[in-house]
Amino acid sequence: MVYVERYRAAYPSDVEGSNDGWTGKATPPSDATAADLTRLLAGLADQHVALAGPDAGKSETLGVLFRTSTDGHMIAWHVVDPRIAALETGEEIVAVDGTSTATWLMRSARLTFGGNARSRQAEAALNLGLGTPAAHEVAGLGSAVTLAVRDQKGLLRQVQLTYQPMNPARAAAIAHSVDLPDLPEVMRIGRYRVGTIRIGAFAPQYDPVFTSAADAAAEKTDDPDGPMLAGFCAVTRRMIVRFDTIARRSDLMVVDLRGNRW
Repeated sequence: MVYVERYRAAYPSDVEGSNDGWTGKATPPSDATAADLTRLLAGLADQHVALAGPDAGKSETLGVLFRTSTDGHMIAWHVVDPRIAALETGEEIVAVDGTSTATWLMRSARLTFGGNARSRQAEAALNLGLGTPAAHEVAGLGSAVTLAVRDQKGLLRQVQLTYQPMNPARAAAIAHSVDLPDLPEVMRIGRYRVGTIRIGAFAPQYDPVFTSAADAAAEKTDDPDGPMLAGFCAVTRRMIVRFDTIARRSDLMVVDLRGNRW
């Protein structure tokens, strides 16, 4: 709570909602929806908040990962499910269920936990393709989503995708795709060798390096934070090794943060 208070005081423009839900000034009604509860909690501006309840934690996916840009645009970044033929990587998402993408992102970001307005939109885009039923309910989504899509030639069409339950095959495909780089590891620009590394959305629950380290730590400690810290350290070590490997072949480095939630 102290951290949250300091964050809110330092970045007042990023504050969403109010403190009423956790100071006792407001009590949700007995028939409160996930969206009602989220509006009370969004003021915490903290990623470590989750909604619990029947099926709330069971992830589902459209089989597509989306990425945002700072000007309010969103693209189909990776089509993870090979059975999806109606959508191609790089196509622009113009509207979500009849709402313009820019408006949908701003509205969803208000009910997304943690970070500033920009990172909340990136989180909302990730949740659109990959999240829990509770998160999708909060964003006003049902069991299927209708997207207005603009192709590479500028033509518009409607694409409807249905949420599918997460399974090992889909989880493995997402773990592979979520931080997949768009740029060459090293490219030559003029006289310089430019190395690139992507730090993307990061979905730790689907990262085998994270989960293996966390599981191993859970067997050795009773500290509730120990497994999570072990997972983060393992992922960070891997990233440092990869950065150093590319940097040794480069004159300068570019860090690709597009779609990054942090």
